[in-house]
Amino acid sequence: MQSRLVCPVIGRPVRALLWTLWVGTFAIACSKPPSSASPDQGSQPEDQATRYRRELTALPSDAPPEQVAMACHFLAKASDSSTLSPEERERCRHAALAASEIGTRAGTSSLFSRTPAQWTQSAISFGATEREVRAADRHRKANERKDADTEAKEAASQKRQKLVNGAEDRRAFAARLREGFLDQGLDIKVRVSGKHAERLTMTYALFSDVWSHRFQGEGVLDSLQTAGFERVDMTDDYDWHVYWTF
Repeated sequence: MQSRLVCPVIGRPVRALLWTLWVGTFAIACSKPPSSASPDQGSQPEDQATRYRRELTALPSDAPPEQVAMACHFLAKASDSSTLSPEERERCRHAALAASEIGTRAGTSSLFSRTPAQWTQSAISFGATEREVRAADRHRKANERKDADTEAKEAASQKRQKLVNGAEDRRAFAARLREGFLDQGLDIKVRVSGKHAERLTMTYALFSDVWSHRFQGEGVLDSLQTAGFERVDMTDDYDWHVYWTF
């Protein structure tokens, strides 16, 4: 027969003591603050300024100036240009001035839709000197004048080409206009002149200010302008004459 040790006197106090110790240990464990960097939680995400600074640093020295200047632009917006290190400000200043130069030659930046003036403003925020800014502005304004002259020449060339191509149409328009006057019982003569038939002259013995006012009000002059005529004359072939240029 197997015997069993019984402690009737101290058995209950021992169990009570063990229970008290367990509860106290649990309370102490729960009262400890959680670890700020648990392996399961992972690292905290970096802020925008840190990310842009890392991206700027990762760009090689031969990276396109516009790309460097844009990285500097984002970094300055995420933090403040004054927080940049002297080396970063120097790099950003040179990149922004170079981007302005490239944008001036191309009209806009080759990589980003920022104007040369915007790149210059970025360079100023990174500490560009007044001399550097004036030089960039002079170059930009000179290029703008050059672009304006080029656009004006192209517009004039297109206008001349349109004038040449529409010569026959204007001659046909003048013939229809003459037929329309005759159909109304008006012997108004219509003549086309000019190297490319760009001038129209209407002659009628009874022409007067009343007729010129009527032609303006009825849209005759508007139709002639739409047809491509650059000058329209009205004359009585004696002492009354008026003309319009378009």
